[in-house]
Amino acid sequence: MKVKFVSIFAILTQKRRPIEEINIRKNELNSWKAAVSNEVRIYQQFCDKDFEMNKKINELQVTINESETKKVELQNTVTGFKQQLSVLQDGNTDKTISAMKMESLIVHPFHLYLMIRPCGPSISSFSM
Repeated sequence: MKVKFVSIFAILTQKRRPIEEINIRKNELNSWKAAVSNEVRIYQQFCDKDFEMNKKINELQVTINESETKKVELQNTVTGFKQQLSVLQDGNTDKTISAMKMESLIVHPFHLYLMIRPCGPSISSFSM
């Protein structure tokens, strides 16, 4: 039988190697955990911002739809007013002409004054 002599240093380093290996693996694992945690945090921030952005987009779309509805309502109102105006203008054309004729026949007080006023010099124009 052969007896192998091993130094104490070799024995201690062999025992430390698994412990060092475990510590190295733990450090690697912690590093991976930190990286994954950072990626999860970044992804969560992205999701939060995306959610807020979609919420704003939906609010803007509602506002756009309301504005388009108001635009159509205003266009319909303007069209209705234009139709009423054209009807009134068409209907009032005859009335306007006859009203102008009637107005020309009415004697206004000023016209009456001009008709009654004497043509010659007034009494106040004579000096005494």
